[in-house]
Amino acid sequence: LPQQYRWHVAVDNEFAFLRETNIGLCKKSGKSFGEVMSHFIIGLDEMCIMSNAHGTLTVIGAYEKKKHEKLLEDTRISITIVRTGTCAGTTGPTIFLLKGTKKRAAFSDTFLEKHGLAPGSTIIMTENAYMTDEAWLEVSKAIVKGYRLLPYIKENPDWYMLEFLDGFKSHENVLRANELRSKAKINSLKEESQTSHVCQGYDQQVVARTDKKNVAESLYDQRKIQQQQTAKANIDKYDLVLRYWYPHCQAMHGRNLGIIVHQSQSSSCLP
Repeated sequence: LPQQYRWHVAVDNEFAFLRETNIGLCKKSGKSFGEVMSHFIIGLDEMCIMSNAHGTLTVIGAYEKKKHEKLLEDTRISITIVRTGTCAGTTGPTIFLLKGTKKRAAFSDTFLEKHGLAPGSTIIMTENAYMTDEAWLEVSKAIVKGYRLLPYIKENPDWYMLEFLDGFKSHENVLRANELRSKAKINSLKEESQTSHVCQGYDQQVVARTDKKNVAESLYDQRKIQQQQTAKANIDKYDLVLRYWYPHCQAMHGRNLGIIVHQSQSSSCLP
């Protein structure tokens, strides 16, 4: 209860700041800020997609044990996806974190935007495909630029916006990332650690857990489709990118990834 009180007070204070600071009429719609406020509130979250590269990994363990884990880096690949979106329903920039040092040339920012992802979307190469302080700074450079190009926000450069972040430590550790947001008039509100299950409606339901199950099943189906179409049996990190964003830009709104990736991959968008 004390944590929830702190969280709700913090949210109310930020909403009050936006209403008091963003004065005048919207340059896009001619409406007051309160009428378009949902376009200036954005949420950010990360998800990891992991796939057995060749579809052959089997874990055998005790029935009574709830969770089994084994690190097999030579047989599992993963990427991290940073997703953003406004409360008005607009999809913001999407960032993909991939393991490696050099990005495949065909997967440029222009390529991603051409096929439907929002401005600011990009692929960032990291040491292990996971979010680190260094990766968060690079992510911030891309999404801050992308935020300011979103509808309503782009037309009102003098108005502040609010970004919600979960409790991951890198979201507050990187001073330069915070400075980028400050200069762009982006206020960030981060949940306290280990509170997503009470602060996020998505995590309060079974949906988040179901998503992981759906993703695993969908990747299995996609591997079979790929093998039939191209005779390529394994899925690499760039296949995981394609299996997220192409169906995503066709059928996005209101669907979770587990449903989206069930759709067939169109060969016309392959770089």
